[in-house]
Amino acid sequence: MSSFGNEAYAKEELVACISEALMGQRMGFHADHIDNHAAYISSWITVLKGDTRFLFTAAAHAQRAVDWLVEASEAGMKKETFDEAA
Repeated sequence: MSSFGNEAYAKEELVACISEALMGQRMGFHADHIDNHAAYISSWITVLKGDTRFLFTAAAHAQRAVDWLVEASEAGMKKETFDEAA
């Protein structure tokens, strides 16, 4: 079970934060608040010091999440376009 501050929670939050940064970049948001992301991610990395490879795992999970969201969004847009044409 994930509760605030434990390792499972830290891992979930790290994936979510990296996903947010990747999605923002993908959508063309300017990274004028990148320092906030860096500080936030850094706080979770200290919790994960025992698993040095998890940053790479988290980034891979985050990329898959962003890819899924983009694909789902594009599929929804195609369906809406098809429904409007009918």
